[in-house]
Formats: sequence, C-alpha cells, structure tokens
Amino acid sequence: MRAVALILLALAVPARAQVAERLDDLRLATAVRLALVGDVRTRPLDVTVTARAGGVEISGDVDRGDRVTVAEVAREVPGVRAVGGTAAEGTGARRPEPSGPTVEIAPRHDAPAEPRYHTVERGDTLFGLARRYDTTVEAIQALNGRPSSGIQIGQRLRVR
Repeated sequence: MRAVALILLALAVPARAQVAERLDDLRLATAVRLALVGDVRTRPLDVTVTARAGGVEISGDVDRGDRVTVAEVAREVPGVRAVGGTAAEGTGARRPEPSGPTVEIAPRHDAPAEPRYHTVERGDTLFGLARRYDTTVEAIQALNGRPSSGIQIGQRLRVR
C-alpha cells in the first residue's frame, strides 16, 4: 500500500509542475494582451496572443508598421523573453499554430444599442463605475450632464 502511495505521489509532482507552467503561460499571454489593449496604437488590432516558457507569439491581421509597435508593446511586459509570429495575413506568410494557452479578446465596440443605467450604491465611485462598465469618468459625466465627480447613494446614472 505504501509503494502505491509513493508512486501516486511521484506522478502528481510532474503533473502539478505542468499545470503551473501552463498557468504561467496563460498569465503571460493575458498580460501581453492587456498591454496591447491598453495601448492606443494597438487597441484596434485583432490579434491572438500565445505564450510558452516566456516566449510570446502574436498572430493576426497586422500591417507591417503595426508589427513593430505590437512587438515593442509586448516586450515591455515583465516576463516576456522573446516576441515572434507577428506576420500579416494575406501576405503569403504562414500563421503560426498556437503552441500554448491562447488568449483572444474581441475588439471593443463603442456604443451598445440601448442606454444602460446604474443606481449608485454605497461605496460606488465614478472611477469604479467607469471600470465596471468599460467606459471613462468623463463619458459618464457627459452622459449625465455633470461637471463634477460627486455622486450620491440612490442616484440613477446613465453609464452607456
């Protein structure tokens, strides 16, 4: 019985290491994609980010000038050791096959069809609401005709 427990323990250690490596790859791919979305120059690009052991592959429809910008933004993310695979589609370049966890984020669409409202609760701030509804403090202020950032509990605000 003890031998069986030792064998199971020996098998569990590599499995945990593999899961940890895959989680690290996913975290890195997510960090790079968030950096790309956070940069005004690369936000509108529709790309896929794949990470494996510190290396990042970025694929999608990227122009020649954008490839350099995408690589620059990706290299600024802590943990990125190498960036590759920023080939433009339709140029005859082969799109790399994903070799690790992949993060895909659809491009943002600015305005939904109907307005959206939020009733202010205790602890709410305009900054928090802007983050929650993927907008800006200034946009919420403009939608509600408010020059200041003061809000009150129970107040109904248009957030989109």
